[in-house]
Amino acid sequence: MMNLMAEETKSSGMEQGLKLTGQRSEENRIAEENIMLKEENQRLQKENEALLGTVTQMKVTLNRLIKRYIIAEGPKH
Repeated sequence: MMNLMAEETKSSGMEQGLKLTGQRSEENRIAEENIMLKEENQRLQKENEALLGTVTQMKVTLNRLIKRYIIAEGPKH
């Protein structure tokens, strides 16, 4: 009877250990995923800044073209 109780206690302890290990693994997976998401977010922010710079330059160029070809020359008849 005592052997059976000892085995049950041992088994229960092993189950708790496995649960803790599983929880740590899940926490580690979540932490790694968070790190990857933060890195991707930083990459996307840099890409967004580069695209915004391109759009800004395009607006400047478009305004110059409008000024030169539409406003300065006026309509041709």
